[in-house]
Amino acid sequence: MPRATLVLILMLPIFVIALVAAERRGFADEPAVDEAMKHHQKAFAHEAAGRWLDAAEEYTAAIKLRPNQASLYDRRGGVYFKLGEIEKSLADFDKAIELNPALEEDHWRRGISLYYAGRFAEGSAQFELGKSVYANDVENAVWRF
Repeated sequence: MPRATLVLILMLPIFVIALVAAERRGFADEPAVDEAMKHHQKAFAHEAAGRWLDAAEEYTAAIKLRPNQASLYDRRGGVYFKLGEIEKSLADFDKAIELNPALEEDHWRRGISLYYAGRFAEGSAQFELGKSVYANDVENAVWRF
């Protein structure tokens, strides 16, 4: 088993516990939280196993229950990118940023999606924003140009 997969599998319980705690804060009275969390957990497990289509379906189910949860769009955007669904990944990344503008500067995956969509100037601008987060990151600078 590749090391990255093993690390993901080992970190899954910690991630799920932290996510459940974060999701419940302020939303305990919202009935959709538990069901959305179940879909999110399944999606994360599918990601860890490389089952991208199944992960996308689970994230979509969670989004239907929690349409204002930026992290769900962000995760599904990453899955769509892995599926080669570049425009869908961009739509999800943009929605995540709309819901949580603090994500914009740190969103290097959006920059890569813009590159693969042939939107080079926008991709460069995304990586320019990333300079404030990744000031010494050579890879960020390379993608920018």
